[in-house]
Amino acid sequence: MKVNRQNLLNILILNHKLNDFYKIFACIHTECQILLNTEIGEEKRKEQANGKLEELFIQLNLEFITTLRAVDIKLSDEILSISDTLQSKLSENIFDNGVNLHVRDKYDELIQTPISNAEIEILKKLYEFS
Repeated sequence: MKVNRQNLLNILILNHKLNDFYKIFACIHTECQILLNTEIGEEKRKEQANGKLEELFIQLNLEFITTLRAVDIKLSDEILSISDTLQSKLSENIFDNGVNLHVRDKYDELIQTPISNAEIEILKKLYEFS
């Protein structure tokens, strides 16, 4: 049974959906960069970044995570948890009034690093399963 699920993961996810995963995470990285743009007001930057992130996390769930349910519900739930935790952390960090996210070091620490760490954590879960 484990071999069949591994084959399903390879066929459904790794061969066809992993590219979507990478594209969505690339967009998450890109859309957050507006937080560095001081030509736009701080509140507008925050609202715009958070709004785009909401859309991208919905897209990640619909196009990638839900597909995992066909292979393994536990794996899907674990990856959904990583995604939800990341979205919450980013939203919390974006709207933290004591933080200047237009400062590159703070941006890297509170935005880029959590995104990269979550992306790696999800990939590890996928490859541990297969």
